[in-house]
Amino acid sequence: MSIINNIELIDNSCAFGELCASIPNGADVIIGQTCYLTVSLTADSNLISSIDSISIEADKSYLTVENKNNWMVSENKNFGSAVILLNINNNLSSDTLIKYTVHAMSSTGYINGIKPLEIEYTTKRVDPTSLIALTTNNEYIEPPTEDNPVGTGSSYVTYSGKLLDCNNNPLRNTQVLVSSEHPDKIFSHDKSKTPVHIGTEPKNGELSQKIMTHSQSSFDFFAVNSDIHGNIKFRVYPVRDTSVRIDFDTQILNVTPVNYAASIYVFNAIRSSSFGPNAPRISGIQNGKVEKIPGAKGIEVHVASYPDGKDTDSLIFFMQGFNQNDKPIQLKPIYRIDNITSLDTIPFYFTYDQLPLNKPMKLYYLVAPENQEYSYSMTEMFTYIGEQNSPSNEEVYDKVKVYTSHATPPIDVYSEENETFEWHGIILSMINRNKKSGQSAKGVTGLYVVIMGTNDQNNKNLPQLGSKGYLNVYIKTPTSRNTHKSYQFSLLPTVDSGKQTDHAVVNIPYCDINRAGPSFSKGLGTLSFDYYIENSDGSKTYSKKWTTKINTVLPNQANDNNDGCDPL
Repeated sequence: MSIINNIELIDNSCAFGELCASIPNGADVIIGQTCYLTVSLTADSNLISSIDSISIEADKSYLTVENKNNWMVSENKNFGSAVILLNINNNLSSDTLIKYTVHAMSSTGYINGIKPLEIEYTTKRVDPTSLIALTTNNEYIEPPTEDNPVGTGSSYVTYSGKLLDCNNNPLRNTQVLVSSEHPDKIFSHDKSKTPVHIGTEPKNGELSQKIMTHSQSSFDFFAVNSDIHGNIKFRVYPVRDTSVRIDFDTQILNVTPVNYAASIYVFNAIRSSSFGPNAPRISGIQNGKVEKIPGAKGIEVHVASYPDGKDTDSLIFFMQGFNQNDKPIQLKPIYRIDNITSLDTIPFYFTYDQLPLNKPMKLYYLVAPENQEYSYSMTEMFTYIGEQNSPSNEEVYDKVKVYTSHATPPIDVYSEENETFEWHGIILSMINRNKKSGQSAKGVTGLYVVIMGTNDQNNKNLPQLGSKGYLNVYIKTPTSRNTHKSYQFSLLPTVDSGKQTDHAVVNIPYCDINRAGPSFSKGLGTLSFDYYIENSDGSKTYSKKWTTKINTVLPNQANDNNDGCDPL
């Protein structure tokens, strides 16, 4: 598809003098669909000028036709196009063949020099509640500093999706409408003010072709067809020195609901202002250093509320070194806020593999509103130092298993029922199952920690049955009652029935782990477990550390409310 003097030419493969349809012969159409069909022609200027209109002949029991845009001719009069709505009958069955004929008409009738175009479609059915998602490697891109035309421009984002019928079969050449949630983002009557251009995803060796955008009653959109495998693809080319956020919706017209599908964020990564919202805060940062937590996948970042924030805002995080040539690096993913009133409590996660090791960096974020001016936050300095293992305590044994207070002793340690994992985090409802409201919580168990043992002499990942040791509990949070406690345990010499293993269970008191709340500057605290075995020679062999986030404070809990436990 290409554009000549703002007139839409459907396909460069269309032969000179032949009518073309934007939904090709052999396509699948959806029962009940309205097809936004563009018919075009490239031909001798005399022939183009003789055309008054485009006519479609069809059996009305299959489809009805509505002329939307009259025949339009380019300045050089070698091209022309018209838009027609095809309404596919709602009462048809799947796999029905629909045929129609396209005619070029003069004021007196058919034009003999232009061959009618015969088209045949096959009807398909889709789930009317289905959503058409779009994916891309990265929705963020910097504005180009040079002209960036469709085809030869090098700065663009490719979006893709998949169309399937109700039997999960791919839909061939089926039309999807992609629209912007706000007007004047992809369509403008003043073409010089359009912030992006839309292009096709070309085959190897070909150039992307510009896709025409349309506007109907302030609804700005463009049409794309799936390929024979049901894939839809298109490119978005940002315009030189132009910042914009565009939220894309997708639909099969009059069949599926309009749904949010993807966004593009075109903004400079370098902070352009000296002041802005408060800097983000990295949980667990100590003296500017961020340590990798064993078992965790990344850092947790918190953001304070900022003026004029909205539920629809998105946050894009960046980090940048302090050397002159250091460029900003985007941290993925991009976060859509959804609930601005709870922003202070929302954790934003970024994987460790995105962070440079032992290099001082500054962290900041960009607020990308739906339809307003964007802004940059202040910066927080940090250095990621990786995992800091204790050289004196070699971690040999497997991690403990942790079960919530909802587990019923004796615990089936070979089942994951009521087991919690490091990526879950610990919250109050996980530890208060056994606590009675208004009563003392002393003696109440909050968590069950399991240490596994084995009688297999060749298994070095578990301690031998009959061993004794200590379980360590570490809590890092400014509001917890304890920061480190140890509990003695023994592994019996007998094995569980049918196994080569047995286990010891340590009950962690509710009062040891309640009231472990977050702080604004450091975010959520951490809860960790490890254990060591006392060897016969006096040495100790340690396990690997089990670590998770923790927040066990009651909502709006007063400072003097100890929740049935001793004062902090």
